Amino acid sequence: MTIDPIIPISWIIVLAVSLAILTLTAHLRSGRQLSRFCNVSLTLLRLLGVLAIVSLLLRFSEEENITPPSVERSFIIAIDKSASMAEDDIEGITRFEHARQLIKEAGFLSPETEALIRLHLIDSEPHPITPADLASAVPDGDQTYLHTSLRQLFRNHQGPPPSALLLLSDGHDLEAIPPGQTARLARDRDCVIFGLPIGAAGSARDSSIRIAGYHPYTFRKQMTRLAANIRTIGCPRETLIVDLFREGELLESKRLQTGDESFHDIEFIVSEEEPGQYEYTFKVQPVSNEAQTTNNTAVNYLNVLNEKVRILMIEGSPYWDTTFLRRSLARNDKLDVDALTRFTPERIRAVRSNPKRAHLELKAPQTVDDFLPYRVVILGKKTATVIGQNGVKALEEWADQHGGIVIFARGQAWENLPEMGLEPITWSQQSTRTHLEISTAARTLAPFKLLHQRSASTNLPQVISYQPATDPKTLAESYVNTTSQDSGVVYRRFGRGQTLSLGLGDLWKWVFNKDTEFDNNLYDLFWDQLVLWMLSNGGITPGSDYTFQSNTANLATGESITFTLALNGLDPPQTPPTVTIKHHQEQAAVLALAPNDDGSAYTATFTPRADGRHLAETTLPNGKKATARFMSFIEEIERTETAADIAYLKQLTTASGGRLVKPTELKDLFSNLLRESSPMKERTRLNPLWDRTWILLAITFLLATEWFLRRRWGLT
Repeated sequence: MTIDPIIPISWIIVLAVSLAILTLTAHLRSGRQLSRFCNVSLTLLRLLGVLAIVSLLLRFSEEENITPPSVERSFIIAIDKSASMAEDDIEGITRFEHARQLIKEAGFLSPETEALIRLHLIDSEPHPITPADLASAVPDGDQTYLHTSLRQLFRNHQGPPPSALLLLSDGHDLEAIPPGQTARLARDRDCVIFGLPIGAAGSARDSSIRIAGYHPYTFRKQMTRLAANIRTIGCPRETLIVDLFREGELLESKRLQTGDESFHDIEFIVSEEEPGQYEYTFKVQPVSNEAQTTNNTAVNYLNVLNEKVRILMIEGSPYWDTTFLRRSLARNDKLDVDALTRFTPERIRAVRSNPKRAHLELKAPQTVDDFLPYRVVILGKKTATVIGQNGVKALEEWADQHGGIVIFARGQAWENLPEMGLEPITWSQQSTRTHLEISTAARTLAPFKLLHQRSASTNLPQVISYQPATDPKTLAESYVNTTSQDSGVVYRRFGRGQTLSLGLGDLWKWVFNKDTEFDNNLYDLFWDQLVLWMLSNGGITPGSDYTFQSNTANLATGESITFTLALNGLDPPQTPPTVTIKHHQEQAAVLALAPNDDGSAYTATFTPRADGRHLAETTLPNGKKATARFMSFIEEIERTETAADIAYLKQLTTASGGRLVKPTELKDLFSNLLRESSPMKERTRLNPLWDRTWILLAITFLLATEWFLRRRWGLT
């Protein structure tokens, strides 16, 4: 036992003596009329009270020896293994070999520290390896996606939480995501990023441009945003001039200040008066002493339609999602939306977005013929209460036999019905809040690529995710997952048609995200691209005639493009049609279109071997000519843009709370970061004894007894 006085102990002694003298003096005077027993009893009780007060001031405590728990932390080392790390601009050895030597010299891979190190190679994704594997590793990655790699690395991390991540890279990232958003991945896990730049900086000056999104369709007279990403190497604080050409003629120019950043976004707003396919070309005017100018141009083909896509929305349990989705689709000039919303058992509200058809009666569809005017049907919750079981069966037949598209927008669309083959997955009513992860397979698809890019660059709010009650059905694909790796969006072919089920809710909150414009919000763009992608994916275009189209307008050499001749319910050709591919007016290939499984369309695939503009021509069964233009470009950015981007690494590390380090700092950095994992020394803690219940009761008893006896014996 020890004391831990509240005030200096000398003051406590003076106070104790003073109180004792006052107590004795008072009782000697006032206790003369009492017997000796009574006087001594009162004096003793008062002195005990004084002693209790003094004890509280001395604060008696007991010592306790404790050993603080050690916080075990790990240390992540990520080494860039992309092709740009094969450059030999460091003392005659490759960048990758130099990084490997630095790791060994710093002692990271010693037996004493090996258990705390998590070693990864990164390119388009992380590759966990052992120290033994590092010796034989080679820089052969085709792409460098630092944001995607770090996000997957943190998600798959096992063991003690990381105290820091050391990134050895030339900063040659190709994902076009701001470094601040990548740094947020580390900050959310209480992990800082330290960067060690590898390679010669400023060895080349280069600007390159890439199309940011492909529009399968747009509608005539509709304002359409054409966006591109620009990356600059060795061009700080430059003024770039970006030109937009329409069919070879200059349409508009914009100036862009590069500042100290490497990635820049630019967009132009265009509109077409007549339907057709139009070529738009982005061109960045070369900067002085630019190393390569072939990557300064990007071509986008815009398909313009003159007939709106008819959509039917059915909702049996309206909520905010219902209202925002209907209004979003109604604002879209490409879409003609009819909506049936059940507010009460007796009231179903019918709304048409097309004022020319607003006077026509809109009833709940009950037969296949009722669904035939529509290309897409979007279902909310409890939709069987609107169209009945017969309507559900007719919807299933319409999708299966007539190539209809059904989108389940809010999880489970009906209750208490027999198992329906239309649904690609069954959702339960249990839900959680989560962020969304786009699967690798879906990142090349327009709506999900858009979602992946926006979610990476914007802090989107969490959404509601319904728990899957079953696994996805046969041949169904999960395109979006939750943070717990459950399915969130599932796609499936259904006969001639397609189905897509979103086990999500509260997507409407994307409209009010502070980091996005209301007129260009992610919610509207996602639904626009989702509907058009499903139309394109099914070989369907608005209209009733034969249609010929390609699945993309821009592709890298070595990738494949698919051409589709959609019959749209018309008679198939008697002989399989052919497609002639021309490159620079010269015939490059002749393709034979083959019918798909259900005979609703004919397809052919072509892989260009040369870059540049291509033209695909075919003769439709009705004798008309149809063409589709596309652009093939050389995608060897890893080998053509090799200058180290130290500015990017500096932005990334600073935003995460870290910094750039030098090779000579690695050993000290490592020892400081792992200090938290070392055993802590034993410490002594004082536990006060005064704050006990029995002490409070004893003091109360002494004072109350003394007061009671004084009153009983006639003292004031």
